[in-house]
Amino acid sequence: ENKLIRTLQHKPDSTGYQAIMWNMTEKGVRNPGTPKPKKNAADANGIEVLAGKYKLVFVCGDAKDSSSIEIKDDPRVLISKEVQMAKRALYARMQNSIVQLTEATDRLTEAEDVAKTIQSQVKDKEGKELEDLGKASKTIQDSIKVKREIITGRKFEKQGYGRPYQITPQGKIFEAMGYINSKQINPTNADVKLVEQLETLTKESIEKVNKFFATNWTEYRKKVESTPLKTFKDYSPIGEGK
Repeated sequence: ENKLIRTLQHKPDSTGYQAIMWNMTEKGVRNPGTPKPKKNAADANGIEVLAGKYKLVFVCGDAKDSSSIEIKDDPRVLISKEVQMAKRALYARMQNSIVQLTEATDRLTEAEDVAKTIQSQVKDKEGKELEDLGKASKTIQDSIKVKREIITGRKFEKQGYGRPYQITPQGKIFEAMGYINSKQINPTNADVKLVEQLETLTKESIEKVNKFFATNWTEYRKKVESTPLKTFKDYSPIGEGK
């Protein structure tokens, strides 16, 4: 169909034979809370491709060539095409939530970095205005942490406690993926219910993050911009028009 499904990149660190491994998955989406990929980083893993013929285009410098490869179903795993397509449809539905949640955590991370920078700039400087700004920067970072935990969950600070059980969008992503992947039949009503729960949690979380940027962050920004410090960029609501 000439639809690009995956891009793999490899930078040799020596001369001679080179190999690139493809795990037969399409390009996926990054999960919320994970760092933004660096330039030329590999695509995130997505779902396994369907059986069929695929075109491989290889580029190295000015050289370019192509070939075809055929993917076959694993004969040890009997999953019908109908079931595979039903799973893919449910995955695609989940991706809409994942993309919004990832954008939300990215924005919170950017905002946190700005607040940390401002806090370091005013640290140890004299004047009540700058002292208040330092306190406001600490307060806004605490608020950002709370908003992020709504999506990714709260970690116990004490060693060995890990992450307590919480109902969060990120937890629901892993739960839904686990249930759907573990079956060789069409997604059940229970599987669909998990995705619906994810969508509800996503909607609630995004509303809270958008409200934070429309109120707390806007007020903090005004406070900063009343000083010579200028380190902001504008944000529009996440998921607007979707």
